[in-house]
Formats: sequence, structure tokens, C-alpha cells
Amino acid sequence: MSELGYTREEVIGQKNVRFLADDCAATAQARMSALFESGRLDDLGYEFVAKNGTLLPLRLSAQTIRDDAGQRIGAFAVLKPIAATSDVVDELRHKSYRLQSCLEGTNAGTWEWNVQTGETRFNERWAQIVGYRLEELRAISIDTWLSLAHPDDLERSGDALQRHWKGETEYYDLEARMRHRDGHWVWVHDRGRVFTWTEDGKPEWMFGTHFSLDDQRKRARHAERMERLMNRTGSAAGVGGWELDLETSELIWTEETRRIHGVGTEYVPTVERAFEFYPPEAREPLTQAVERALEDGTPWDLELPFVRASGERIWVRAIGEVEFREGNPCSLFGAFQNITSRVRRNEELLKAREEAQKAQDRLWAAVEAVPDAFALYDAEDRVVMFNQKYRNLYEDSSSAITIGQRFEDILREGLRNGQYLEVVLDFRPVLCRAAL
Repeated sequence: MSELGYTREEVIGQKNVRFLADDCAATAQARMSALFESGRLDDLGYEFVAKNGTLLPLRLSAQTIRDDAGQRIGAFAVLKPIAATSDVVDELRHKSYRLQSCLEGTNAGTWEWNVQTGETRFNERWAQIVGYRLEELRAISIDTWLSLAHPDDLERSGDALQRHWKGETEYYDLEARMRHRDGHWVWVHDRGRVFTWTEDGKPEWMFGTHFSLDDQRKRARHAERMERLMNRTGSAAGVGGWELDLETSELIWTEETRRIHGVGTEYVPTVERAFEFYPPEAREPLTQAVERALEDGTPWDLELPFVRASGERIWVRAIGEVEFREGNPCSLFGAFQNITSRVRRNEELLKAREEAQKAQDRLWAAVEAVPDAFALYDAEDRVVMFNQKYRNLYEDSSSAITIGQRFEDILREGLRNGQYLEVVLDFRPVLCRAAL
């Protein structure tokens, strides 16, 4: 009765109703009578009168005391402040609600297992993962799990449990298959932990979760297939791909990109390392292109010198774009290609073209140095080469004397300009007589 401010001596020999408020006395007397009939009375609320006269709400839990013959000889009662009890209950309810909400939010199946008795409890989601309603799995026991688990996974499950029970692992953790109601196997992530132990140190109650891995594994298989397709296509075309996450700075290279760089699968690319493969003269234009892309989204397409990991100098085509999210750049991605062969072919063609031009210039110089008029025609009587003296010789036909022009057309141009007038006059009488 310390809650009410009384001493032990002040309450010994007194009836409980002595300390109750007047309006509670009759009700309390009736309930006490019921207590002696049923043997137990739990958490009944009453207003008690404190020594200083104030009223305090308290909860009364009581139980009868019997002798060896089963006769009632008294009662044992406990008083608890209602406010404190309510706070604890409300807090427990709140925690339970939050926990349940978290579990539902994660879409997790839950399980509870008494290792010693085999008693097992599942929630509705646990049953849904394998295509059932929970009521269809009654009566639930550890055998429910054993009957649905893939036989090849049971040994791994047992090993994982033993390691956890021995304290080798903090959690029981396993990816296993379970037989779905329609007959196919579904993958689940099974994770749990022992929370209570028996007095002799054996595992008692375990609690855990089941998460379906089917969607995750389907996405992973699809991603693997797409990656294989991209790598094979890139290898066949000689084009690599890359992507840079601007938020995490993670840089990803395809197999072909790694091959062009001359590095293996164990190599971890970074932006800093990637720039080191370019010689100094290539870094500035590449940096400017990337900065412009980040600023206004302009893509880049550059042909740049490059130094492979082995030190070999090659040429590459570097293509890149920026991806924006809500107006902000979030990633860079692009293609990468070894164009050394094409660059070298172009260089060889340019060199050959320059050599041919030089040879032609020398030949024209030699033709111009000839002291007489000079012209060269091909088998179709088209002009291939001539010097200025030749054009001066046939001044009236000079407008028609060009590379590729036929000899007949040059003559006709001369006739129109009167260059061969004496020839025309010599042939005129002949033509007249022929007309008669």
C-alpha cells in the first residue's frame, strides 16, 4: 500500500474496501465475491483513497490461496498504477504495430519455430510465396517446411542451422528452393536467428523471414543475357560500351572496352585512370567535350590518340552522351572503338595521294620544259597532257584544249573560230561541183 502512502502497520487487519472510494466499494465487494468463486481476478480498475485524501486509480490483480485440502483460506493481490501500466501496454502495442507495418511493407513471409517442440507459425505472406492460403497449410509444423523444401537444399539448410547454433554465424542465412503449389520451384531467401535458449543451452525459439527471389532472379538472368548479348555484339563489331554514374562515380566497361584498353576483368576502372590512357595532347579536347556535354547536353564524337596498358599507341573513336534526370546530369555513357587500322589506311592513302601529286607536278614541269608544242592523247583521242606552247600554237582552239577533251571537238572549235579558213576555201570548189 506504499502507493497510497500507508505504512504496513496501518493496513494490517484492514479490508481492501476500507481504502476504496465510496462509489467503488459496492462494485469491489461484488467482484471480490466473484473472485472466491472463480479463483482469479485480473486487472480491475478502482479508485483508492490515499492517506492524504487524494484518489488514485489503481489496477487490482488477485488470486485465491487454498490449503492442501483445496479450501479457500485467503487471497493474494497486487496493486499497479493504471497510468504506468497503460503506458507500457500502449508502447508495446505501438511497437507491435510498427513491426507489423515494417514486415508488411517489405512483403516478407515470417516464421517462428520452436526447435525443441517443433511448434511452427507462419504468416499469410509465407504461404502466398508458395501459392497457398495460410489456412490451406493447417496443421502447421516444421514438417510443413520440410515437405515443401527442395530435397537438395535440406542438407545445406541443416548445415547452416548447426553453424548458427554453435555461434559460428550471427544468423541462419540460406537461399533455397520451395515447391510451389502448381509444381514449379521458387527461390526464397531464408534468414533467421535464435532468440531464446533452454536452461541447458539448447536453441529454443527461432524467428525469421522468407523473401521471394523469383523476380530478382528473373531480372538478374535478363541482365546477364543482355550483358552477354552486348559483349558479343560489341566484340563482333569491335565496339565497346561504358557508363559513368555521376552520383556514385562508378564506371562500368564492357568486355570490348577492356580489351581495347588492354586490361583484364579484375581491373577496376575509375575516371582518373581512364584519362591516364590518353596522351597529353588528347586530354584537353576530351575534357572540353565532356564539360560542354554536362553544361548543355551536347554529345561528343572524337578521334583521339590513345595509349594501351601495354604502352602500344593506337587511335580510338570516343563517343559520349549525358543522361539528365529532373534537369540535372545523372550519368554519362557512350561507345568506344579502336580505329587504328582506318586511321593508318587514311594516312597511307593521304601519303600516296601526296606522292602522286608530286609526281604529276614533276611530269607537268618536264612537259612545260619541252621546247616545242607538246600534246598527248589517249586511245580515244582525248587530251591527257599538253604544254602551254601547244595551246599557244592553236590559239583559236585554246578554249577547247582541256584535259579529257576529244581531238575532234578541238578541231570543230578551231573551225568555228576561223582557224582553218584556208583549208575550207581549198575545199569549197570541190564541194560546189559535187553539189551540181
